[in-house]
Amino acid sequence: MSTTASPFGFVPSYHPSGSARGNLYTIATGYGTALYKYAPVILDTDGTLTVGAVNADILGIFAGCEYTDANGKPNYSPNWPASTTATNIKAYVWSDPGTVFTVQSSGAIPQTAVGDQADVVNPTTGTAATGLSSSSLNSSLASAGSQKQFRILGFDLSPGNAINDAYTVVKVQIARH
Repeated sequence: MSTTASPFGFVPSYHPSGSARGNLYTIATGYGTALYKYAPVILDTDGTLTVGAVNADILGIFAGCEYTDANGKPNYSPNWPASTTATNIKAYVWSDPGTVFTVQSSGAIPQTAVGDQADVVNPTTGTAATGLSSSSLNSSLASAGSQKQFRILGFDLSPGNAINDAYTVVKVQIARH
């Protein structure tokens, strides 16, 4: 049973075409907030990626980046280290609205939540050592007539997860794309 809060971000589970592919974007050199793999991201007004804020329209889920650092060394990284000065910045994002993601919730999710919507929790948190996000899905669901960032499609069928567990693992799609 998922009784421990150990969020792992929004991991691509599948796509109706059979292949979830990342699309190419960029990050502004010196961008001051870390971006972690499996965290929601949005587009800034200048067309660069920024961390996905609660209640914002989500572009997609960050898949990693590559860049040339200030010393001229090429880097491939699952995360964007905050305030990195770089050139040739390429950022990959799973931005296709058909992609289905697996995510742990911040609390129990009942069977009746299928079709409901919820926002992200902790989109800026992650582990620098692994580069992976520790964001999760808010277990507080949208009230009738409101829209949130993610739509709950169902439950992860992995051993150790069950409907209404303390930290239920669910399948979601981006609802506010």
